[in-house]
Amino acid sequence: GFVIGGTAPRNLLARAVGPSLRVFGVADALPRPVLTLYRGNVAVASNEDWTSTDATRLLAAFDRVGAFRLLGGANPDAALLITLPPGPYTLQATGAGAAVGSVLLEAYDVP
Repeated sequence: GFVIGGTAPRNLLARAVGPSLRVFGVADALPRPVLTLYRGNVAVASNEDWTSTDATRLLAAFDRVGAFRLLGGANPDAALLITLPPGPYTLQATGAGAAVGSVLLEAYDVP
């Protein structure tokens, strides 16, 4: 979880990295992560294929925050780029189809 403080909204980049971890030698990487952002008990955003949204915007955000590029293809990672008002939030990564494996869950403040 994380909290956005202050009074102004902030841009957030959130990523659930599974398949792209294989490049770094993680053999048991989660094959298809599903990323969900919650505010309290309410899901406010979700993604399971970062390339299915605005991939150009996401790639620019990856570069802006210094995050490595994600792979696309048959088993993509998940990512969200969203503007959020101040408050507490929770990120959750699960496996599509109840799959299991290692996943890297990241959250970045995007300037």
